[in-house]
Amino acid sequence: MDNALLTRFFDNQCTKAERQEIIEWMLEPSNNTAVKLWMEEHWYFFSDDEDMEEPELDKVWMNLQESLAEELQPGIPVQTVHSPLFVLRRRVIWAAASLVLLVGSYFIYNSYRQNNIDIASIENNGYTQLKNETAADKQYTLADGSAVTLKPAASLYIPASFKADKREAYLTGEAFFNIAKDANRPFYVYYKNLVTHVLGTSFFIKANAGDDAVEVNVQTGKVEVYEKRGKDAGRQNNGVLLTPNQKVTYYTGSRKFETAVADKPMPVQKDTAVVQSQLSLTFSDALLPDVAARLQHIYGIEIMLENDNFNNCLFTGDLKEENLYEVLDIICKSLGASFEIKGTKILIRGKGCY
Repeated sequence: MDNALLTRFFDNQCTKAERQEIIEWMLEPSNNTAVKLWMEEHWYFFSDDEDMEEPELDKVWMNLQESLAEELQPGIPVQTVHSPLFVLRRRVIWAAASLVLLVGSYFIYNSYRQNNIDIASIENNGYTQLKNETAADKQYTLADGSAVTLKPAASLYIPASFKADKREAYLTGEAFFNIAKDANRPFYVYYKNLVTHVLGTSFFIKANAGDDAVEVNVQTGKVEVYEKRGKDAGRQNNGVLLTPNQKVTYYTGSRKFETAVADKPMPVQKDTAVVQSQLSLTFSDALLPDVAARLQHIYGIEIMLENDNFNNCLFTGDLKEENLYEVLDIICKSLGASFEIKGTKILIRGKGCY
């Protein structure tokens, strides 16, 4: 069985036909060893707690077999076996109330249906699939005027019509979004258990096949990115708020968010109403703090100076480059300095000028 297909199965990314094929393969006794080996190598799929040790996969596998057999042949009684996974995940809640215990493998399956994109469920609910089957980027215009550019092999699932109070879409693969503004209908993009919430902005969502890292890179506007936990798609007191030229990487294995400056920060302010001198990158004997303030205004990124000696530095130059890193590289080389990325800020290092 293809490893990528198994990954999609446990991540609820496969189609109905693929799911049927995988279940039949997994329930074939001759494949038990192969399935258990795969589970051992990918045990994090069965852990919902980042601090939890590797689960007892023999018991998980036993419960999973029973649950899958019930799915293929509904009506056959399934023996309830309480997986240690379920015990660990709910040990605190048990102290407060008594709960009805479910089959451990059913909990795993149901948890991923809630927290990840369930392709079969989406298709059953009338969503239309936009899929880029070409080798080049492909752009689509949605009913609300939003533009989406799908990378090769990427898919976007959209409803026949957006709801009156919100717009929702489900993504697999990589895409660039330019969302039409509508203050009364925020736009939600779901990628696995990651939610990107916007009102009107442009941003990238990137992820490599087989990689547990998902990256959201904001070009314009503001974007809220958070983890969807359980059935409620609302805010869960987690995640980050991003502004232009900022990005966040979400690691699905550890469920951690890591913010940083975008890979290629570009000018944010291009409004013709803004005074042209405030956007100019032409400097003549300009103090470095003034240069840094101009760059911060243009790119929307805080730029810090390591020490007060930089206040005496002068810079002259006509910078044509738009990429902030290229601009900073020119400035720093002229001053014998360097720069570092510190989260969503940039720090200019060096001795400064005397």
